[in-house]
This record gives sequence, structure tokens and C-alpha cells, in this order.
Amino acid sequence: MKSILLVFSFLMLLSCSVTKEEKVLKKIYIKEFKYRYFASCVKNGFDNSKEVQTLFEVDNSGYGEPILGDKYLLIDSIAKITAKKIKLDSVNSIGKIAEGVQGKKVFSTCLCEYNSNWLDSIAKNEYKKNLKLDRDFKRVLNKN
Repeated sequence: MKSILLVFSFLMLLSCSVTKEEKVLKKIYIKEFKYRYFASCVKNGFDNSKEVQTLFEVDNSGYGEPILGDKYLLIDSIAKITAKKIKLDSVNSIGKIAEGVQGKKVFSTCLCEYNSNWLDSIAKNEYKKNLKLDRDFKRVLNKN
């Protein structure tokens, strides 16, 4: 009985450490996804100008490794859509609002989108897809 209890306790401890590790990885993945979106939104919002390129060359935000796999293209596509909305809003505001506030609102729009529920939702869904692919891949490897 004691050996069964000991084995069960060990398995529970092992299970908890895996869960904690998964939570940490999920948090890193989502944070990196959102940061890359913000960076791409700003770059595209300012038409990838030399000034913006210089800022991102010296900025060390984000994770050092490419942990998002093939999601960088998805993120860039979403950010390009946001940049188009920023430009369209700017054009549509001409003559409708005070001159002092006309023009593109890149930082405020990108920051609001960074903090939005829809971006959280996309990042979480992409994490789940990535996790499922990893598990499926490991299952295939273990069969061979």
C-alpha cells in the first residue's frame, strides 16, 4: 500500500511540474505573439520607414529565439490589415475633425489592438494549435 501511495505521489508531483511548465510556455508564447504583432503594426503603420527600422534595430524587446514557428507570417498579415485601417481612418478624418488631430494614429491604434481581447484570443488559439501539433509530432515519433 505504501509503495502504491509513493508512486501515486510521485506521479502527481511530476504531473504538476509539467502543468507549471506548460503554463509558463503558454505565457511566453502569447506575450511574444502579441509583441510581434505590435512591432509589425508599428512598422507597417509607419510604412517601414528608416526611422522605424532604426528603432527596432536597437530595441531588444521580445524573445530571442523564433518560438512562434510559422506564425510570423500570420502576425504580419494581421498587422498589415491594421495598418490599412489606420491609413483609411486617417484619410476619412480629413475635414471631419480638428486639423491638429488629423493624420495617422499608429501608436494609439497598435497599442489598443495589443491590449485587445481579440488579439489575446488569436494568440491563445494559435498556441493551442501549436501545442496540438507538438503533441501529434511526439506521438508519431514514439510510434516509430
